[in-house]
Amino acid sequence: MGGKLYVVGIGPGRPEEMTLRAREVLSRADAVVGYETYVRLAEPVIRPDAEVISSGMGGERGRVRAALKLASEGRVVALISSGDPGVYGLASLAIALNVLEGYGVDIEVVPGVTAALAAASLLGAPLNNDFAVISLSDYLIPWEEIEEELRGPDTLVGVVRNAYREGQEVRVVRLADLRPEDVDMDTILIVGSSRTKLVGGKLITVRGYGEERLV
Repeated sequence: MGGKLYVVGIGPGRPEEMTLRAREVLSRADAVVGYETYVRLAEPVIRPDAEVISSGMGGERGRVRAALKLASEGRVVALISSGDPGVYGLASLAIALNVLEGYGVDIEVVPGVTAALAAASLLGAPLNNDFAVISLSDYLIPWEEIEEELRGPDTLVGVVRNAYREGQEVRVVRLADLRPEDVDMDTILIVGSSRTKLVGGKLITVRGYGEERLV
């Protein structure tokens, strides 16, 4: 049987939040490649005899190439992304390198619960109306470009760290009170709109179902 590369979204990381498809792929792949933290989170559902290749932050291209090479040799490979692999994940890089470097591998993207949705569920319902997803990481994009996307100082912000993982923290602050030192690579910020309110300790964005009468 020919090889195949699955680019798998593991969601927040706990097996309970993985899709059934992600769990099924990880349980039968004979090789798993990923960032070391994500591999550790997925370990409970990885096939016990699978070859595991992991590396630290900054090794994205190397991990993708390793996964493509294994798949091109006939292996069934799972390349792990947190959240959804098509949302700030490795799916686009895997697809591009597969074509540009001539691996000729069959690729399937296995979706997962993206970090924005995981964090939103812990805050309440802040994404219940139109919303945009913006990465605040300046790892690949200059901060000056990111800063232009932010809103006014009184905007409510949901701050979620380690969503559905050990050490989980959930709180709501004004944008003006948000301290940069409180935000790291494990933190998701849900920046509200003019229709976002704090109701009963939960952050909600009014849609028009009648809930606006509460605020």
